[in-house]
Amino acid sequence: MRKVIVGVAFMLGALGISPGLQTASADIQDCATGYYCHYRDAYWYGGHINGTGNINQFSTYGFNDVTSSIIDDRAFRVFSYVDSFQGGSSICTSAYHFESNLADIGFNDRISSTAAGSTYSTCP
Repeated sequence: MRKVIVGVAFMLGALGISPGLQTASADIQDCATGYYCHYRDAYWYGGHINGTGNINQFSTYGFNDVTSSIIDDRAFRVFSYVDSFQGGSSICTSAYHFESNLADIGFNDRISSTAAGSTYSTCP
C-alpha cells in the first residue's frame, strides 16, 4: 500500500500538482532532473520531499520544519520559506545548485513552504 501511495504522489508531483514524499535513505542522485528536493538530513540523506511547483504547506506532507539540505535540479531557481504560504524569511537556491547543510546558513529545520521560480535561473 505504501508503495502505491508514494508512486501516486510522485506521478502527481511530476505534473506539478503536488509533491512526492520519499522516505528511503537518499543521496544526491535521488533528486530527479526537473525537480527540487528538500531532505531531512544534511548532505542529502533521510527522506525527502520533491516538487516542480509551489508547495504551500510542508505540514500537509509531514515535512514541516525538518529540511536540512536542498537540491535544485531544475532550470529555474526555488525559494524556500520559513512560514507556510511563502511567508517569512527565505533562502534561494539557483538552478542546478544545492545547499548541503542548512545549519551553516541558519535555516536548518525551519522550511515550511516553497515558491518555484519559472523565469530566472539565478538568485537575486
